Amino acid sequence: MIRSSLYAIAVIGTLAITGCRDDSPIVSAQINGSPLSDQQVQALNAWLKENSSSWTLIVAPPPGPTLSVAVKQASGKIGHFDFFSRENWQTTVVFWSEDPANNRIGQFREAEVANLRRMLESKQ
Repeated sequence: MIRSSLYAIAVIGTLAITGCRDDSPIVSAQINGSPLSDQQVQALNAWLKENSSSWTLIVAPPPGPTLSVAVKQASGKIGHFDFFSRENWQTTVVFWSEDPANNRIGQFREAEVANLRRMLESKQ
């Protein structure tokens, strides 16, 4: 009985998480009010598509970010990605949506996050 109840909760939770997520592509982005180039936006979309399975719900608030990238999605929704330099957080990326049901946190390889940050912060 307990096992079947836990299974049902897990299935419902998974459906709720995947059903609420807005995976529409990003159409524009900026850092500190400076717009990213089309190439940077395309690279961010490619990175997100490649790493789509690495995201989960946020269960505890992260530390303050060292880089925030504001984005607008094709669906019209806005949000931002936060990156961190704090020890043990360099591999973490957080997405904050205007719809809290779409807030996500992801853990990635440190080199991947560092390369993405470098690309996003470069002047193009």
